[in-house]
Amino acid sequence: MLWSSYFEYVALAILCVQFVFYRAQRFLPRVSNVIFSRTLYIEIFTVCLDIIASVTSSHVSLYPLGLLYLFNEAYFFCLFLFINELAKYCRTFAESRARVRIRSGMLYRIPVIVAGIIAFTTHWTGFLFHIDPVKGYARGTIYYPLFSVYLIFYFCFIVYYLVRYRTYIPADQKRGLFICLVSVYIGFVIQVYFLPYVLLINIFSSLGLLVLCLSLQNPSHDQDDRSGLYNIASFSAYTDELARQGTRYACVGFTFASYYTFLSESGGDAKKRFLSGIGKLLTTRYADYPAFYFHKGQIVLMAVKGQETERLLEDLRRDLPEWWAQGGTRLDPELRFVLLSSDTIEDPDIDVTGCLRIAFDEMSEGDSQEVLTVGEDLIRRLNDYRSARRLLARAVHENAVEVWYQPIYDTAEGRIVSAEALARIHDGQGGIIFPDIFIPIAEKEGLILQLGMQVFEKVCVFISTHDMQALGLRSINVNLSPIQCLHKSLADDLLETARRHHVDMHRVTFEITESSMMDIDSFHDIMQRLIEAGASFSLDDYGTGFSNLINVLSLPFGTLKIDKSIAWAYFQGNDQVLPEIVRMFRDKQLNILVEGVETRRMAEELAEMKCQYEQGYYFSRPVPEEKFLRLLAERLQSSSAAGRGE
Repeated sequence: MLWSSYFEYVALAILCVQFVFYRAQRFLPRVSNVIFSRTLYIEIFTVCLDIIASVTSSHVSLYPLGLLYLFNEAYFFCLFLFINELAKYCRTFAESRARVRIRSGMLYRIPVIVAGIIAFTTHWTGFLFHIDPVKGYARGTIYYPLFSVYLIFYFCFIVYYLVRYRTYIPADQKRGLFICLVSVYIGFVIQVYFLPYVLLINIFSSLGLLVLCLSLQNPSHDQDDRSGLYNIASFSAYTDELARQGTRYACVGFTFASYYTFLSESGGDAKKRFLSGIGKLLTTRYADYPAFYFHKGQIVLMAVKGQETERLLEDLRRDLPEWWAQGGTRLDPELRFVLLSSDTIEDPDIDVTGCLRIAFDEMSEGDSQEVLTVGEDLIRRLNDYRSARRLLARAVHENAVEVWYQPIYDTAEGRIVSAEALARIHDGQGGIIFPDIFIPIAEKEGLILQLGMQVFEKVCVFISTHDMQALGLRSINVNLSPIQCLHKSLADDLLETARRHHVDMHRVTFEITESSMMDIDSFHDIMQRLIEAGASFSLDDYGTGFSNLINVLSLPFGTLKIDKSIAWAYFQGNDQVLPEIVRMFRDKQLNILVEGVETRRMAEELAEMKCQYEQGYYFSRPVPEEKFLRLLAERLQSSSAAGRGE
């Protein structure tokens, strides 16, 4: 009996190319990578055994019978083992994506154990095949039932996990896995049931593994292109897997405080050279420690299974300055380190990536210590951040952001003439989350545009559903974030929302901070379009940080809003600059609004300075819409009574 083994040599060539390619890459020691490597080795061994078994079994008279049985039994066992490893890979794949611990016990191992016993006892039983010295090779009595039950079992096993956790698996990965499984099973069905003498199983299996290698096992998924280190997504996936396995690990992160100064002084290619250079250093000299590039020059090395972080920290302190100096820069690298011990991350629910990000952010703020150890306080703040992020996302997506109003008082008319709209979010426990907490989160998480437009739309609804003149209100002040101001479609979006609610833009004043004016020319165009439509602008928080007088005067602001810190410093006797600021900008024909007015004395003295507008707790805290309307009604009633002399 002669087998057509041409396809086996093609399969072996494909597998050898995969093997060389795969071994040349750097992979994290994740379970899925280990299982895929093992599956690849088993398939190569299976092809080799199939070639040997088919050649020798075609000439039974030339070889000892025992040797023929051994080759064929080993081939069938490897074939069964290959399907078992593929099923195990799919199980692990689903486990890693769903981030749950899948407990399959011994169930998926039983068929391969039984099939292995049958294979290696065929010499005596003849169940799987038998070899006659005269007639040659022939299939055994349970050949077809065994393959049928075996293939159906593992097919159901694989499909069960992939269907159960389908929502966690990206579409492209589903597609790659589906093509692999279809390819493998087609090969088995054709050879086992239709073309027994044409060896097709392994050519289809090798093509299936090739699909896995190029899709799910592609090393580019885990690597940062610029540095050659692993990326932050692979860090999150790997730490999650280690936590579910109960494996202890620790992290040592570092960054250069002078990173951006170095880049600005070194030209356009500096970042590329820096990242590739440090990537080579870490992958060669610190090959035992998986290294991950986060962003902005922040790098984390992982110590797994008892590797010493103290020794690693000492080595980095020695090697990194030397490497930095070789770059030819005179700047002090100002190394900053972050330590995350294995004891700190024993709790599997801790967001290790988030902890390190917050730690790096703290290291970049002002004069920080050389080594920052992540502790309970930072973890608590991370949990608060995650909670606020979750509540913010829910409020934005469910249109549940509330708009509160804080009155603005006109000193000349002696009444409330406007109000600032301020966003508020409920924490689900009867409390409120304030903007100083959720606005930075919204900007970082990409929710600020939705948040800003939701607030503006609710202000438009307020204006369109109330008689502003009867309420004594000229306009409502709406804040625009710096990120909103970077979008060229901002004016179109705002005007379209106002048009939809039939709102006259004369009723709207936009407040922006000086940090919003990063691109003055572009933002000037946005301002002009909105001003032409009737809106006005106020520069918010003047006096905080570095204030550029040229920027203030070059843009068409109608009002300058002086930050409360300047007002408080003046009334506490610490700084006398407030009157000069008021006088200077009044001379420039700008209206002046002072924040933080908390006492009658402050209100009266500011009025004497000719500040047109005042805002602060003396008049009212920010309040929900219903309370704001009651406040206005009470003020109007009080003014009316005073006018009648009651």
